[in-house]
Amino acid sequence: MNKVKIRSVTPIIAKHSINTFKKSMLGISVSSPIYQDQEKLSTLFKWLSENYSHTHIIIGDYLHRINEAINYGKTTSDAIEKSLYIGCLIDSQITIELNKYPKEMFTVSHWKDCIYENSNFHSKYNNLTEAYKTCNSFRESIQNIANNFIEKQSSKGEISLNRNEAIDLSINYIIEEMAVFSLFIDMGYTVQLYPGTTLPILKELANGMHSEVDTNLKQGTYIDLKIK
Repeated sequence: MNKVKIRSVTPIIAKHSINTFKKSMLGISVSSPIYQDQEKLSTLFKWLSENYSHTHIIIGDYLHRINEAINYGKTTSDAIEKSLYIGCLIDSQITIELNKYPKEMFTVSHWKDCIYENSNFHSKYNNLTEAYKTCNSFRESIQNIANNFIEKQSSKGEISLNRNEAIDLSINYIIEEMAVFSLFIDMGYTVQLYPGTTLPILKELANGMHSEVDTNLKQGTYIDLKIK
């Protein structure tokens, strides 16, 4: 029988108060195999319903367009089309589980909606981009994350662009992801859940690193989950 396990809580001090939070945000990576396993999905949503009165689910389908370009060299339009298609499939799988619970317990959003329907997105994105340009430690951390991701993908033969192009796109991916998560913190979703490993840069901000960067991401509580 599957079970949800909390792998880590950042900042660590928040570990003693996580049961007091009433709502959370769940980030969904469309490349995660979890969302192709209905039994694991069922376990995850049962856990969410037992621990939070409301969870906002964000499907990272439009964000995935960047990985489609990195991995397969797809044009922008083809990458978007493939990513949104995968997002629809995941939405269908999620809906099966959501129908088991009261409607007010869960909200589902798609990545593109967060970008184009929230007037604050571009401000968030631009601020983080400026911080990337001007704050050395912040930039180095993001570059390390991007380098590690591209190196891992390259070792599996899953890179269709030259290394520098791939790294640049990966950096854009990270900044866009952070900007959307920042929007959710503005909406009160300071608890951000991820079935996997949260971006290290988010954990660094929550732990007080990169003090020169002005972002509400420092206020987040980032929880890594594992379903086993």
